[in-house]
Amino acid sequence: SPTIFYMLRALQHFLADNKFNNIDSIGNNIEKYFNGKPKEMYSDGINSFTKTLGRSCETRG
Repeated sequence: SPTIFYMLRALQHFLADNKFNNIDSIGNNIEKYFNGKPKEMYSDGINSFTKTLGRSCETRG
């Protein structure tokens, strides 16, 4: 879905600027990334997804 693509692409950019020594460091940074995002990002993303899904269903495509 476009919403997941958007979120994961932004996470990829966030992680690309870092070097990690171990798996825990990666997990901690991913947690830091998502905790630093405003709650509206998630609700806006879900609303965007449902609108896109609705349009897709309406056009059967």
